[in-house]
Amino acid sequence: MKQGKGIPNSKFDRIVGIATTKPVPASLRHKHIYVGEKAGFHSLGYAGCVFSGKGKGIFQPCAITQADISIINDGDILVLDDSGKFDFVWEVDSPHNSFFLTGKCNVSCLMCPQPPRDFDNLAYGEARNILKLLQGHRISDICLTGGEPTLAKDKFIGFLAQCVTQHPESYISVLTNGRTFADMDFVERVAEIATPNVIFCVSLHGDNPRLHDAIVNKAGSFEKTETGIYNLARKGIKIEIRHVVTKLNYKRLPQMARHIYNYMPFCDHYAFMAMELHGNAVKNSDLIMVNPVRYKDRLADAALLLERACLPVSLYNIPLCMADERVRHLARQSISTWKNVFPQECCECSQKSECSGFFATSERIPVEDITPFH
Repeated sequence: MKQGKGIPNSKFDRIVGIATTKPVPASLRHKHIYVGEKAGFHSLGYAGCVFSGKGKGIFQPCAITQADISIINDGDILVLDDSGKFDFVWEVDSPHNSFFLTGKCNVSCLMCPQPPRDFDNLAYGEARNILKLLQGHRISDICLTGGEPTLAKDKFIGFLAQCVTQHPESYISVLTNGRTFADMDFVERVAEIATPNVIFCVSLHGDNPRLHDAIVNKAGSFEKTETGIYNLARKGIKIEIRHVVTKLNYKRLPQMARHIYNYMPFCDHYAFMAMELHGNAVKNSDLIMVNPVRYKDRLADAALLLERACLPVSLYNIPLCMADERVRHLARQSISTWKNVFPQECCECSQKSECSGFFATSERIPVEDITPFH
């Protein structure tokens, strides 16, 4: 997530609050983080403060100083900690906000940009606090992610219910590997609260058990994931299939499309995705790294097979110049705003405003394959 950093003025517990540069009534200050040049009586009573200037200020037990406040907008939700960091857990102007519900996962994908970590209590607690701060605000999109967000089944169902109840107009996407949905009892509980605005984005990285299980690094995953997909479908819950393209599976892209067409044409959307070269993907880069230009012909054949069968399909994280011209209309601006970047080579491109660009978090960007449109 997007981060800032300054100098903490003391030791304090993590603070969640809404950023404001304007005065807030005293009764509401406990929900807000004051952002300004320096401390003073005008900044008293807030949950925390972020200042651009130096000094500990007056009666400011929870403050970060000497920070770049130009990156903060009124309405952003920040988490401050006493290392001096402040995380942007909700950006008011971003369409790509998400709730990170857990670091735990039941697989360990070779290309995962955020490898599993053994924690979730803090994440769930902060997520609930953030959702409370958003109550009453109109939100178009909410994403639930991890780790595997469905692992803590009761907590997940409670949080999803809170999202649906407080933001019934929001489009809610849940990023999942689908294994937990092999449990039909769990699926039935989810079905009781999932509205037509809720979609489960299920990762499926191969058209056969050997390939998928090797990529997610867990035997039996293909069977559990496909069972989960069918269980969700039986209860009328919306599904998106997400297929991350790697060196291990790109040669079977057309076969993957045929597998989708033959066995799961009932899903609401299908996405072929380029990798983010971060985390496990860096560690395993020799095994899995492949540039989109290398597989663009196979990707076009796969995407067109689905499109011609009237199945809704998109390309995520694929720059326009690296996609076959036959399927450029399927490429989406899918990279979160805080980690979206365009290298120098893209500056004069006439299609930049329509392009996904690249992951700023990727260890390497294939600039040698960029061919700007003029």
